[in-house]
Amino acid sequence: MRNDRGMEGELRREADTMGFYVCVTLFAVLAIGDEYAPPRLAELLALIWLTTVGLALAHWCAATVAAQLVPDPSGHHRTVHILGAHLVLPSGVAIAASLAVLVTPEDLRLLAGRLVAAVCVGLLVTVEARRGDRSRGRAVRLGLLSFACAAGIAVLKRFIF
Repeated sequence: MRNDRGMEGELRREADTMGFYVCVTLFAVLAIGDEYAPPRLAELLALIWLTTVGLALAHWCAATVAAQLVPDPSGHHRTVHILGAHLVLPSGVAIAASLAVLVTPEDLRLLAGRLVAAVCVGLLVTVEARRGDRSRGRAVRLGLLSFACAAGIAVLKRFIF
């Protein structure tokens, strides 16, 4: 039988995986848009929420069906706990991206959304690196490196393509 810490770690890993997955997908979806003819604000907000929360719900649904077809002999978590793990970070990403595009001028909204996804990746790497017993300095450097890579791509897309 697993201890509570192991179960907590599994749910945290589920949340982290979904968080990374949603950030990368949101980043890609916002990179497709035309920088010089961005979608209207309502369309952009719908795109953000459908990409983040919709993707998390779709993943949870698929994982639930798969768990019913191929049971986990180690006693997997209840589906409501997995749903919670899958929705925590995507909801936070959606809220942050929504706020960013609401306060950003129209011509920079797509860039703002991509930068939020980059910031979320950097924060997630920093937090988890620190929780993984890395020093504060090492965790921050890993987070900044992750952010810099993602932000570099966001800015490159804005000015080159």
